Amino acid sequence: MAAQTLTQDFYVDDLLTGENSLEKARALRDQLIGVTRKGGFELRQWISNEPQLLAPLRRKSDQSNHLSLDDKGTTKTLGLQWTATQDRLEYSSSQPTKAHKVTKRASLARVAQLFDPLGLVGPVIVQAKLILQALWKGHVEWDEVVPRDIQVAWTSFQAQLQRIHRITIPRRVTIADTVDVQLHGFADASERAYGACIYIRSTDNTNRHQTCLLCSKSRIAPLKTQTLPQLEFCAAVLLIKLVRSVTKALTLTFRKIILWSDSTIVLHWINTPPHTLKTFVANRVTEILQGSTEKQWRYEPSEDKAADTLSRGAELDDLIHHKTWYQGPHWLEQSEDAWPREELTPIEIPEQRRVITLQTSTPTDLQILERFSSFPLFTRVVAYCLRFANNTRQHSRGQLTIEELDQATCRIIRLLQKTAFPTEMQDLRATSPPSKSNRLISLSPFLDAEGIIRVGGRLAHSGLRYEQKHPAVLPPQHHLTNLIIRETHIRQGHSGVQGTLHVVRQAYWPINGRVAVKAAIRKCVICRRMQARAPQYPILPANRVKLERLFLVVGIDANNVQGSR
Repeated sequence: MAAQTLTQDFYVDDLLTGENSLEKARALRDQLIGVTRKGGFELRQWISNEPQLLAPLRRKSDQSNHLSLDDKGTTKTLGLQWTATQDRLEYSSSQPTKAHKVTKRASLARVAQLFDPLGLVGPVIVQAKLILQALWKGHVEWDEVVPRDIQVAWTSFQAQLQRIHRITIPRRVTIADTVDVQLHGFADASERAYGACIYIRSTDNTNRHQTCLLCSKSRIAPLKTQTLPQLEFCAAVLLIKLVRSVTKALTLTFRKIILWSDSTIVLHWINTPPHTLKTFVANRVTEILQGSTEKQWRYEPSEDKAADTLSRGAELDDLIHHKTWYQGPHWLEQSEDAWPREELTPIEIPEQRRVITLQTSTPTDLQILERFSSFPLFTRVVAYCLRFANNTRQHSRGQLTIEELDQATCRIIRLLQKTAFPTEMQDLRATSPPSKSNRLISLSPFLDAEGIIRVGGRLAHSGLRYEQKHPAVLPPQHHLTNLIIRETHIRQGHSGVQGTLHVVRQAYWPINGRVAVKAAIRKCVICRRMQARAPQYPILPANRVKLERLFLVVGIDANNVQGSR
């Protein structure tokens, strides 16, 4: 117990810790003294709200064990005034120096004296921050007298600080005999500032509830103009950071952590996927969801808001008796059934990316096949493409292997069947055996391990090759089917219809195969030349077919050119 306390509750040379019972506090005190004494350290200047814890220490003669207190029994604890007898925190303010003129330098020095690490008087501090922002916005020099309107506001603020000692806050934030503890965070923003505050709601064994302000943080709205929803969202981010710090610092176990906001736009942003929002909102949604869930965020009604006082600032006299600020909304002290419950209604969400969707249909009828006139050539092209895609994982080079060619063939056939038989393929994936509406039912089709539709049949136990027993189904009147048939026809020496179909069916089963083979052979140029018919001969000339008697026509050489015998 002492080791954990020394690790977590020491701040430099000050130890602030406590327990829920007197017995545990005594045990912790004795353990702390023993552990530190072993290391050569003596704990001195003890103070407690329980006199019985200090009685054994005061009996010692060493006066250094006593912590000097003022007339009210108040001491400083990490910059805060603590009245141990009443167990309350107080604030004090030093008298302002009498300056002849109000300057930016003097104002900043005065504001820096305000030490409020927990933000318990945050609404008052917001007023000082707004005055300083006005000085920067007006480009006032450091030693220049501030404008008249700012000087009046600053004088009024100085007068308020003289009464800050009237604010006293209970140190303990939980009720006695606590059985349930909840953390409630509130975020709010105005056009001038935004902030977040955290309340602890505790319940005792009699079901009595108590709510107490734990801490708060505030920020001034930047000079660059932002919309009110954006400032509300910045307040939500600030709340997440504050919750993360509180849960890390406290040892309390919270049964619930509930976060409240009065901005429906902010709640819609939190419930929207970040990638659909613009950068400003998307980054902050991501940060919020890293520290909370959508279900933890709830809508807070606009009336009786706790963080509204922080975002707008408040006069010190109004803050002294401000019950909502120190105890939270009145409904927090009631049962959970009385809490606000308002469902978010659909609205047009600002800062959302406008997504333009263009839907196009990609043709899957293998139009690329029309560029090839040879099935082996197309197979090799696909094989090289697959090798290129696989080279990112396993580099290979050189000639294509049999495995690569087989893989390319399977890819081609599968894509062809997916295009030609989409309904049948879906039916085979969904039901086994196929439904009666399947147009391939007569072939007893099935899907193999590669996702290819193959013919069933009764030859499963034969010694034939797998492709012979279960050939892949090919669609009729398709360019790829024609390429396969033509390649087989040429390889078989331009065989006839029956011979070509027989060899094709050793690996493939084209629908209406005989018709497809006849159509492919009919387009074969070589076969058409070999089977061409002789042309019809014309009628012979009359002089070749008409009979004449001998020496009907006689020629005489009068000049004896030919000579005579």
